[in-house]
Amino acid sequence: MAKIYYDFEDKINEMLKVTPLGKNTKNGNVAYVHDSSGRNPEIQICDNTETRCATPFGISSFDEAQPGRKNMEISLRSDRQVNFLRSIDEWNVKIAIANKDTWFPKLAQLENGEQQIKDQYHRLLIFDTSGKNYPPRLHTKTSSEELTVEIHDEENNTLMEGKFEDIVKGSEGIPIVRLVGYWFQPRQWGMSIVTRNFLLKKSEGKNNFPYVWSGQVPTMVKIEANEPQATIVSDSYDPLPTTVYVAPPIVSSSSTSPASVSSSILLAAISSEPVAKKQKK
Repeated sequence: MAKIYYDFEDKINEMLKVTPLGKNTKNGNVAYVHDSSGRNPEIQICDNTETRCATPFGISSFDEAQPGRKNMEISLRSDRQVNFLRSIDEWNVKIAIANKDTWFPKLAQLENGEQQIKDQYHRLLIFDTSGKNYPPRLHTKTSSEELTVEIHDEENNTLMEGKFEDIVKGSEGIPIVRLVGYWFQPRQWGMSIVTRNFLLKKSEGKNNFPYVWSGQVPTMVKIEANEPQATIVSDSYDPLPTTVYVAPPIVSSSSTSPASVSSSILLAAISSEPVAKKQKK
């Protein structure tokens, strides 16, 4: 696996570029973000050497029968992850103020306009206010059409194709999210983030095999149509997208803007060498 390190302070403007203000399909204002390749940046929130992220509420919406995108909040488990997303929050505010004449023409004329722009920003990070010290969360959107789920059996280092429904309350894994762009509403604006991949940690205990069993637990197999016996279907693992930004090492929580961040972002270029076997359910 080849790894290239980019310094956050020097490369952020190269990695994240913003299109001119335009209109979405609902005629609302929107500005998209992209990297130097012209694509929406994709960020891997954690890696396999640290505590996995979690989905405390699973995938949900106000109307479960309503098709389309649903909510998927990701619980962050390390200061490194939190500080990385905090730095993106600060960068977003900086970009908004730089574009205030076109993004917020009315606020731009006010003496305290920049402060109002900051106050109206819907930050990526959600912090617990109940006093129960729940980990900070990242709010994202996703859908069954957009999300690729794979299940990682860490003990055997194998992968299985997962389903949208496999992600439930308390699931743990490694998410890759896509930074789409900026949305604007009256008195509020923010960044749209979509979860595109989730490497789900294989569950253990009764949720995985609910029966009392003496000896080795039976292996799950797939029954092929018109076949007299069950076969385990496997093929080589097709790696994750070729360019994935991985959150940088821990940065000081005292950082107030991207310019003060001296850590690095890891741009992982995944080689074609298989890293694990992938089993279809």
